[in-house]
Amino acid sequence: NHRRQYETVLRQIVQVDQRAGSKRTDRVRYLAALATLELSEPLVRQYKQIRLTLPLKRSMARKKRSMEKSLKVFGAMLDYGVPDVTVAATYRIADIYYDLTRAILESDRPRKLNKLELEQYDILLEEQAYPFEEKSIKLHKKNMELLKRGLYNEWTEKSIKQLGELLPIQFAKPEIGEAYVSSSR
Repeated sequence: NHRRQYETVLRQIVQVDQRAGSKRTDRVRYLAALATLELSEPLVRQYKQIRLTLPLKRSMARKKRSMEKSLKVFGAMLDYGVPDVTVAATYRIADIYYDLTRAILESDRPRKLNKLELEQYDILLEEQAYPFEEKSIKLHKKNMELLKRGLYNEWTEKSIKQLGELLPIQFAKPEIGEAYVSSSR
């Protein structure tokens, strides 16, 4: 399988960088950072596939374990100090928090609730989801700061788009993205 061979080569690049010690070069560090980004894709897919079902406590524990595993990998990507990969990792972390927000709000509801209980349950879920949405917004805004410093790529573009969905009044206008891009040039 070509994908398996490709991933093996990516892991080897990461290992070479980890073992390089004082002989570590910027080029190998850069390639290892890109390899780590590529290797993180299956983790993100796996995390996003976990739905919050009843009993909520059990499925939430599974989702949080997967989330922590992903956040650890993205934290390691930030440690490389490669700007393009930093933006990608920041976007991915923000996306993970936003996915958790959506998962909580779209989670299964207990069946035996009357209308009032269901409304109260929904309010409790919104209160649980809100801090994760706030973290997502904060991280996307961090990518916007990098954009102001001239770093524009697919990941800053994705952050602009996500902020447009999360904060439409502030960021959904086309001229916002254009202003950031032109001010960074």
